[in-house]
Amino acid sequence: MPTELRRLVASDAPALQRLLELAPAYQAAVSNEPLSTHAAEEELVACPPSLPLSAKHLIGRWEEGELTAVMDLLRGYPDPTTAYLGLLLVGEPWQGAGRGQALYRHACSLARSWGATRLRLSVIASNESALSFWQRRGFTECYRRELAGYRAEAIVLERALEP
Repeated sequence: MPTELRRLVASDAPALQRLLELAPAYQAAVSNEPLSTHAAEEELVACPPSLPLSAKHLIGRWEEGELTAVMDLLRGYPDPTTAYLGLLLVGEPWQGAGRGQALYRHACSLARSWGATRLRLSVIASNESALSFWQRRGFTECYRRELAGYRAEAIVLERALEP
């Protein structure tokens, strides 16, 4: 069965929950709380109030019928020329084989197809491996802010998208 990238729908919630459970180091790095049993359902509809849910593109990477990675890309947020990468997560059994880099490239391509010129994201400061991942890809810090429910402050990063 080939690798497939596709937008997640409500019926994918169990697969997404399993993927989130297969990333305990991520949960430990960003939150003081255990993973919610409803985390997948919440992720499927998490969207800034100013943005329609149709602008949310939660895309999963499926391999042999199993969800191995996911990215959440918001079109036109916080402004029309920016795409916001809300999540890029590879399950721990599949890390270290280029899946994160491949999803990142897909996010850039999709954002460019929308006319975005910048990609923005936030990293929780306590998630040092993620911060390093993004800095190696040319993202620079815009600002920091406190977010309720997270282990540390959020570092907002951004980079220009090459045409």
